[in-house]
Amino acid sequence: MIDLRQGDCMIHMKSLEDKSIDMICTDIPYDGVNKNSHGLRVIDKGKADAITFNLDTFLKECIRVCRGVVCIFCGHGQFSQIFTFFDRLGGGVY
Repeated sequence: MIDLRQGDCMIHMKSLEDKSIDMICTDIPYDGVNKNSHGLRVIDKGKADAITFNLDTFLKECIRVCRGVVCIFCGHGQFSQIFTFFDRLGGGVY
């Protein structure tokens, strides 16, 4: 069965039971990557790509609710923080 949910994950994940999700696939806000493009980008995302949550809190919730794979698309500036978080837990980062 597929149960697809849309919304603010920081709100919805709180209502999920531990290890109740098979996979999390997310494209978190890139924050600083989306600064002024000096005309190179046609679309101005404004504040749509601003980080509005604590990344470590988000990652802890992912670990709590997910019994399988966590796939995170992120900016190059966030990779180190995400890698370090999972490395400390002994998990693999691919």
